[in-house]
Amino acid sequence: AYQPAGSPLTGVHAALAGKTVYYVPIDQQVPIFPVVESGLSQALAATGAHLHVCDGGASPATTTACLNQAIADGAASVVTDSIPFGFAEQGFLALEKHHIPILLGDEPSAGAAGTPAAGTDQLAFLETNQTRAMSLSADWIISHSQGKADVLVVEVTDSPLTVQAITRGALVQFSTLCPGCTVHTITTSTANLSSLPSAVSSALLKDRNTGYVFSEFDTDVQAALGGVVQSGFASKVIGVSSMGILGSLQMLHSSNFLYEDTGSDGILLGWQYANQVFRMILRQPVLQT
Repeated sequence: AYQPAGSPLTGVHAALAGKTVYYVPIDQQVPIFPVVESGLSQALAATGAHLHVCDGGASPATTTACLNQAIADGAASVVTDSIPFGFAEQGFLALEKHHIPILLGDEPSAGAAGTPAAGTDQLAFLETNQTRAMSLSADWIISHSQGKADVLVVEVTDSPLTVQAITRGALVQFSTLCPGCTVHTITTSTANLSSLPSAVSSALLKDRNTGYVFSEFDTDVQAALGGVVQSGFASKVIGVSSMGILGSLQMLHSSNFLYEDTGSDGILLGWQYANQVFRMILRQPVLQT
């Protein structure tokens, strides 16, 4: 059964009614972010608050402009998604200077690499369980290959958390449970997906025994598939990913390249973000993640 996320809150509507909360994803083109946005919007609407979305555009300058816009608009709080503190540090510091509560969504907790040393009632974190998702996808590959997989892993380097998910999730799982597996890793980022097809193609041509292409997120699947087709491996390799967006699930259903996709609940994540925001605004202890 679902466990409530912390103790019940009172006074939320009185504190939020008529206020605006900013949501700044690192790149709104990533399909999961509109889903998270929907959940966050639902939660805020229940309190009489409004959500304003500002696309970070995978750019430090654009993200900083969004954070500055939140200050100018008198935002009650700012929720960022998959944006490391250092990516737009001056913008975050400006928010703190104006005493606007900040939630670093989908980022490691306080003191981890790339995050401030400590959280406060005005700076909170919410770390998703992407590491677990990566280990589950690795488990499927190990089982499907009967412990003999030759895998090309596509690691996303957008933030410390995306790197951690691959290194502590997938790679640890392969090294611990699959001594007969061969694993190669290439890297990409949201801002550089256009170069991924050539990188995948080169890696496949270098190791022609590759049987699996493991994309960290569904966002990478089409670019990875482009490299698979480009190298002539379309009939030789199986795609694996995570996120569970509609397009990928349709590929999964039709056995079109993708054969495993570990899903995540973006609506629930939006509500979890809202819960942290409510606690900061009410000066209640935030949840430690």
